[in-house]
Amino acid sequence: MSDEKARLQAEEDERRRREEEEMLSRPKERLKYQPVKGDKVDERMAAYINNFDLDVPLQRLGDGQYIFG
Repeated sequence: MSDEKARLQAEEDERRRREEEEMLSRPKERLKYQPVKGDKVDERMAAYINNFDLDVPLQRLGDGQYIFG
C-alpha cells in the first residue's frame, strides 16, 4: 500500500512540475494602456507608451499626470 501511495505522489508531483513549467514558458500577455477618449495628451501618451514592451503599470492621475509602477 505504501508503494502505491509513493507512486501516486510521484505522479502528482510530476504533473504539477509540468504544469508549472508550461505556465512559465508561455509568453506573457502584455496589457496595453487605454487612454481616456477625447483627452489628446492621454491618447498621445498611450500611443507612445504602448510601443514599448514594458512590464510596469501606468496609471493616469489627472490631466497630464501619470504614475509608473
